[in-house]
Amino acid sequence: MSDSVLVRSTLQAGVLAGISNVAAQYITASKNNTPIQSPLDLDTTRIFQFVLYAVMVCPANFIWQRWLEVKFPAYDEKLYGSKKEEFIHGFATGQTTKTVEKPDAKNPGKKVAVKTPNELGARKQNQSLNWTNTFIKFAMECTFGTALNTIMFIVGFALIKGSEQEYIQAEVAEQFWPMFVATSKVWPVVNLINYSIVPLQHRMLVSQVVNLFWGIYLSLIADGPKKL
Repeated sequence: MSDSVLVRSTLQAGVLAGISNVAAQYITASKNNTPIQSPLDLDTTRIFQFVLYAVMVCPANFIWQRWLEVKFPAYDEKLYGSKKEEFIHGFATGQTTKTVEKPDAKNPGKKVAVKTPNELGARKQNQSLNWTNTFIKFAMECTFGTALNTIMFIVGFALIKGSEQEYIQAEVAEQFWPMFVATSKVWPVVNLINYSIVPLQHRMLVSQVVNLFWGIYLSLIADGPKKL
């Protein structure tokens, strides 16, 4: 599994989260007229906390995106039973091809094993986008997915900092809606592009590139003050 898409995505998320927090610390220091003179002046604890959080939540988001694509495929390829399990396993372990049986052109009535690209959510020849499934994924991500990620961020950082239950509940009550609204101004566009154009195995990378900048915003919120 060392070469799996999940592992690579998690490592990328950790690195980008660290970069985002470093950038946020430089921005905060500049706004406070206390510029950071050396990398040694950075708050390494905050960097570690952001990297840890990213590594913790990336697998959950990865599984969520995979479930959405299998349940509501972008194109009308239906997979059932063992074939679906084989397809998902191949994707999760980083295999770029899958083996399927197709009719043998030279021997009618017989089938041969053929390797084909293992891409969930990728357009096949002469296939059109399933707009119903795309809308369902988009709606679920913009509501349930966004709400869950917002709660995970608030609760996750509170737990990492060792906060008590009462404090965590107060943080959720205070920060949830402002963060949910802010998220809804940015991520729907990213989600629409991902679900309509980008194959599943590349969606995490697209999201992580956007997360590089979004992470700066989250870092500024986590480091306070809360209202920017």
